[in-house]
Amino acid sequence: MIASLHKALFPALWPVVMLLFMVAEHVQATSFAPPKDHTIKSENGRFQVVVGAGNGAHQIKQTGLFKKVLWSFHRAVAFDDFFVSDDGQSVVCVGWKFVKSDELDRPAISFYKANGTEHHLTISHMGSVRRIRRNEIGPIGSFWRIWREECNFSKGVVTVVLSGGATVRADLKTAKVTMLR
Repeated sequence: MIASLHKALFPALWPVVMLLFMVAEHVQATSFAPPKDHTIKSENGRFQVVVGAGNGAHQIKQTGLFKKVLWSFHRAVAFDDFFVSDDGQSVVCVGWKFVKSDELDRPAISFYKANGTEHHLTISHMGSVRRIRRNEIGPIGSFWRIWREECNFSKGVVTVVLSGGATVRADLKTAKVTMLR
């Protein structure tokens, strides 16, 4: 009985199985765990930004026994990097290194100040993006691009190395952005 069933189904299923193997490498899907709430401290440890990943509300607080909220701002969160100044008066947010090719006008580097002012630099303003290289870890799909290679923070300055080779420096104290080619 099983042998006759095998003989009847195998010729019909064999082409389907082969087709699945042939197209498997072209099937593209990406799934990420949602970002989580987290806290980033200033370099001197006196201030922190509490990143509210769920609702996009971010609070700047003093550290210590009484964590008083000094000010706040709203921004939708993906997998961005946040940095808070040593005086707690400004926050710089650097967007996730991956971007869809049709979203190059989204903010790449954003300044938020305690006085309520905001300043945004878009990915298209910063320069070129590149495709994800073969065997490079990242989201799946031919529409994904990389706009930055590195992001570092030292002595109150965020340094971003762009995929086109330029370097951007964002000073948290002065809110100045400098691009070095």
